[in-house]
Amino acid sequence: NGSLQIQLGGTDDTLQMGMIAGWRRKFRVTMAQIVTATKSDITTNTIRGTMQFDYFIQQTSGYDSQNDESAIFWQLDGDNAGGGGGQDVVITETIIFGGGMTMQGTVTVDIGHLSQGPHQIFLGVYNTRKSAANAYTTVKFDNIVILGHGDNDENG
Repeated sequence: NGSLQIQLGGTDDTLQMGMIAGWRRKFRVTMAQIVTATKSDITTNTIRGTMQFDYFIQQTSGYDSQNDESAIFWQLDGDNAGGGGGQDVVITETIIFGGGMTMQGTVTVDIGHLSQGPHQIFLGVYNTRKSAANAYTTVKFDNIVILGHGDNDENG
């Protein structure tokens, strides 16, 4: 299928801490609209964005259920959670602990105002640690859609 897949961990019995892997994709906003803030005189040339994607995350049974955590996350233009100023970007409903767990679902997020021009999205997985060759996480991202819409749209 056309999903983006990541496998993180495994390989050997060496303890590895704080592993991150992911996919980076560029996109371009070709036409932005003028958005005027109602509580100030600020006018910006931006468009409001929404991102949606399906995910599948699975840990093998080699993980320690007390110490090993995996989670998916996203970044926009290098900023955590779409410009959140360094806040934790982990999407909490996808954190899983230890051996043999699987989760899947769909995530929809408001990615804020996007200016006209190039942007970059990063979809990734984070593992707190692994200590066995049979401890690895598989993540798949699919049906990734970024939509732009005006602030006055009924849907958002």
